[in-house]
Amino acid sequence: MRAADGTEWPFAAEANYFCHGDATCRGHWYDTRGMILPLVATPQADALTAEWGDAATERGRTTYRLDADTLHVTDEVRDKEGQWKVFRRSRLQRSKETTGEDAR
Repeated sequence: MRAADGTEWPFAAEANYFCHGDATCRGHWYDTRGMILPLVATPQADALTAEWGDAATERGRTTYRLDADTLHVTDEVRDKEGQWKVFRRSRLQRSKETTGEDAR
């Protein structure tokens, strides 16, 4: 990660989800900042949205949308006024290695 002043540091995170028969999954996020955030993931018509955090922590959401071989990931944080602000967008493309297709 890189701060606004250019300072860099390593960052890692892991999320664990538990799904029990209904459409909603619950879990926790753990990261190298020492944050432990509750998670609730809910499927939508064309996406999966995971909301994270609570009144005692930062709050945000991550939306995953699959379009052919591309996974679109949008990360947002809720500001003090309750508005969602995008802080990262990622496009992940499946490589030929993982699909087993001939790379010719």
